[in-house]
Amino acid sequence: MVQAQAVRAFPGYGIVYPDGKTGIKIVRTFTQGPSKMVNADGSIAYSTPPPTIYELFGGGFAYADGSPVKIREHLEGLPGKMRDRALVWFDGHGKIATIAKEDIPPLDLENKERPEPAFILSNELPSTTESPITKEEIQQDLDKVSQKELWGNIASIAQSISSLANVVKEQGKQIAELKKHPKAPRRMALSEAKHGKQSETMKAKWADPVKRKAMLDARAKKVKDGKNITQAG
Repeated sequence: MVQAQAVRAFPGYGIVYPDGKTGIKIVRTFTQGPSKMVNADGSIAYSTPPPTIYELFGGGFAYADGSPVKIREHLEGLPGKMRDRALVWFDGHGKIATIAKEDIPPLDLENKERPEPAFILSNELPSTTESPITKEEIQQDLDKVSQKELWGNIASIAQSISSLANVVKEQGKQIAELKKHPKAPRRMALSEAKHGKQSETMKAKWADPVKRKAMLDARAKKVKDGKNITQAG
């Protein structure tokens, strides 16, 4: 059984060793890379990045080498509330808290201890009464799903065929009804037939000399009467 070990609580700070030997406690770090600039001639230059700033545990702001910040402008570029705290600190005493350098173990790279992991006791694991699922059971479930999908597809195809057969049957009935009761000819067709018949009659009249003379006399009389009526008016 694995033995449980106590988990160390986070102290609220990290430790860095600026000189490689003595450490300093930090709670926040601000770093910023150089900015890219394009000159008028098209050349590219990079600005000098601001220095790294540590906010220390207990109060104070230091450079990456552990020395206190001495230039106010270096703190004015800090973000948000960190900037506000830094400026208040700088405009005040500007000193690093003593606790930031106290009780720090010396750096020993050869005998550096690994962090202690948090273990869970085996009797604290959730119990289960279910047996593990075997490969055969998984394959059976897959086969059931496949068969269900297959029968579903077959049923869908059968329903489509049935619907198509009903459509063809209805169309056959409509065609049979049309053959029994054909639709009446269109009025235009009747009018065209009547007009053709009248045209043939007029051709026959004009072909007969007697009828042609009678029609010409009648037309001359109508023209004469029309002139008389116009003159009288």
